[in-house]
Amino acid sequence: MSPRTLARLAVGALALAAGLAPVVTPAPAHAGQVGVTIGITGAGRVEVVEGSIEDGGGTACDRTSNLDHRVTLTCARIRNEEPFEAWVWLRPSFFGVPSGWEFVEWQGCDETRSNSSGTRDCAVHSGAFSTVDKYPVAVFRDVDPPEITGFTPTQVVNQQGGFRFAFSARGATSIHCRLDNGGWEACTSPRVLVLPEGAHLFAVRAEDASGNLSHSWSLQVHSVDTAFTATPAKVTNSRSADFAFASQGGNAFDCTLDGYQFTCDSGEGHFSGLADGPHTLTVAGRNGTWVDPVPAHYEWTVDATAPETTLTGGPAEGSTTTDATATFTLDGPGAADFSCTIDGALTPCDRGQVRLERLAPGKHVFEAAGRDAAGNRDQTPARRTWTVQAADTTAPDTTLTGGPADGSITTSPGATFAIGTTEPGSRTTCTLDGVNLPCAAGPLSLTGLAPGTHVLTVTSTDAAGNTDPTAAARTWTVPVPAASLKRKGSTLSVRVHDARRLALVVSSGKKPGKVKVYAGKRLVKTLSVKRSTPTQVVDVTTFAAPWSGKVRIVAVTSRRAVRVEGVAAPTR
Repeated sequence: MSPRTLARLAVGALALAAGLAPVVTPAPAHAGQVGVTIGITGAGRVEVVEGSIEDGGGTACDRTSNLDHRVTLTCARIRNEEPFEAWVWLRPSFFGVPSGWEFVEWQGCDETRSNSSGTRDCAVHSGAFSTVDKYPVAVFRDVDPPEITGFTPTQVVNQQGGFRFAFSARGATSIHCRLDNGGWEACTSPRVLVLPEGAHLFAVRAEDASGNLSHSWSLQVHSVDTAFTATPAKVTNSRSADFAFASQGGNAFDCTLDGYQFTCDSGEGHFSGLADGPHTLTVAGRNGTWVDPVPAHYEWTVDATAPETTLTGGPAEGSTTTDATATFTLDGPGAADFSCTIDGALTPCDRGQVRLERLAPGKHVFEAAGRDAAGNRDQTPARRTWTVQAADTTAPDTTLTGGPADGSITTSPGATFAIGTTEPGSRTTCTLDGVNLPCAAGPLSLTGLAPGTHVLTVTSTDAAGNTDPTAAARTWTVPVPAASLKRKGSTLSVRVHDARRLALVVSSGKKPGKVKVYAGKRLVKTLSVKRSTPTQVVDVTTFAAPWSGKVRIVAVTSRRAVRVEGVAAPTR
């Protein structure tokens, strides 16, 4: 029976004793009043099981969403008011509480009692005719720690020291990882690490919202790296090969030679009888199930076959020549370099052309042997023997006869010369005005020559290769065609370039005719041209330096025609 009911019965009893009819009146305001602020630690629920709650206040406090039992949350203040003394009874409830939680205790209660659910109720109350505030706390605790449910380490393919750690957990809000002696740090699955060579301990644990930790799980992995410590040369002429290899993180080895697998736990490999060609040795260190994901790899080539040296070109074997030079073509498939001798003395040589010069008269022997990159040397060198006779060192003398005289002016656009040499059979070389001109010993006819100065050169080279050091040369000038000057004042103009001399090719009638010749504005000469049959070449002037400009020829006599057949301006 509540204290409020007891107070009302007491008032009724007094009224009956006095012979009065019972009168029920409302309780005086603030007779007895208790204000309650309920606190819940962790995920829990509290219900009001006794005591009337005023002002429409709630009869339950639910904090089942608080999954951290280190945190206490409160609900809104409620109150109970009674005429004499106010009481409120509270009971812990598991309605909506997650599994794995249990009620632990009450804090801040005035008194507690057992209940049928196996927990205890909490009571708070006011004093008689007084007002108080109470702060009871129901303590719930998460007693189900998280659990690591899967933990699998694997190696990352083709990554040196790479490991992948996969894990999962139940009931966890976070997962922590630790490597070797390092500290715990938050991590997620999978955790990929690149670890230095050697043994490593990786541990993982889970934590829930209340800070409960799972048992930590740990596994040891081995980071294995393999290295060669002794190898043969990359290219060798030995059919045997010796290897040594090591691994700090491994204690055994797996080997593969040219695709053939075998164990090689001694850390050494000895091979013999290897065929010519490329070979590959792969070595992977291991420690239990942990292996080197990037094995040591070595490639080398065995070449125990010497190259075959060849000589082409040059003097034929056993021949005799007057040529003091010899040019051979040297080759040898697979050869990296060559060793050559001429008459037993070393001489520089390489693949391709080898030229020997200034060979003395007599017998000569040239030998060449190729050597490949593996050091194999041709044991049967290519050989050539020949004899050099004393060489002809006298150059032929070239002659050039006929044709215009040297330095002359000719009225013809053609010329015929005779080419001669003191050594019959010599080869002749000609140029006309600096351009090569086909020619041979004997007559040489030139036609259609343009006006101007022409230079013909001829040289000859004998069978021994001796060339005339002083070419035969001839220089002459073909004049520019002109016209008749029939009356006084008639003018003929011709432009010349780099002239060193100036001459006219002229003819006249029965009576002499007279002309004036100007170089630019300067009168250089006045000529009286007498009758001339055939035409004649008349020198006008010479220039101290090459002169370019307009030449004017002016007739100064009347009815005495002067025919200017051409104007010659030699440039040499």
